[in-house]
Amino acid sequence: MSLADQSAARILIADDEAPARSRLRDLLDDCRPRFPLAIVDEARSGREALDVLAVAEGPAADLARRFVLGYVSYGLGRVGSVVREARDVDRIMAFGFNWAPPGLLADLLGHKRTVALLERADRPVPAALVDAIERRQPLFAEPHVERGRFFFAGGGQ
Repeated sequence: MSLADQSAARILIADDEAPARSRLRDLLDDCRPRFPLAIVDEARSGREALDVLAVAEGPAADLARRFVLGYVSYGLGRVGSVVREARDVDRIMAFGFNWAPPGLLADLLGHKRTVALLERADRPVPAALVDAIERRQPLFAEPHVERGRFFFAGGGQ
């Protein structure tokens, strides 16, 4: 099956810098003749992109949620057995791999909504997340780190 025979790839643009957003649109326009693309929505920040992910429907959304929630559940689930606190997991993933840290993703989704999504996806709810809800504290505890740096061109939550 050729790429032209496949249904359009659905893309969510998550970037809050207008120049980067424009460059991404140009890149997608260049790809359209070879691969069918459909921009389904745009998010101005990581928080907004996660809001879209939390409520999106369809098999692609289910797969994306399964991946993100699995990452959050597994990463924060290492607290107490592999690392001492959630901050340790976040630092490893953020600065070792330059990935959005699982604690930050849970913070941006909202702790209670993260628990509900984890339960609905049949993923373990990490004790560190439950503890953050009880303490009413964010999980991502790096006060001098711009949280938007983990979402494309950065800036904003």
